Amino acid sequence: MAQVRAGGSTTDFQSLDGVLSFFLVENGDALVAGYNGANANSLEEVRQVIEQRGTAVIFNHHSNTSNFSVAIANSDWTATNLQANIRALGGSVGADTANCEASAVTETGFVLQT
Repeated sequence: MAQVRAGGSTTDFQSLDGVLSFFLVENGDALVAGYNGANANSLEEVRQVIEQRGTAVIFNHHSNTSNFSVAIANSDWTATNLQANIRALGGSVGADTANCEASAVTETGFVLQT
């Protein structure tokens, strides 16, 4: 574990190597996290798409549960091809049957969202 020194003391911190890409995903339907029994809900299905070409290291599900921000490490996703792959999930995604056909993805850069 790496350490940082500040004010005469040191503390451990975690660092990430590689490049981070930041995206905002906006969907018409609410995206539900987790699993319903053994079946993945829609947000889990979308996460699986994202991780086909990178590692989601920060995942921020917004208070509007149709939207989330994600930081992806070492990815070759662009907003255009990530959007196409999320939309390709279709109109009945996950155990909660969310419609992802009109999802919009933008590359935002680093933004903290509440």
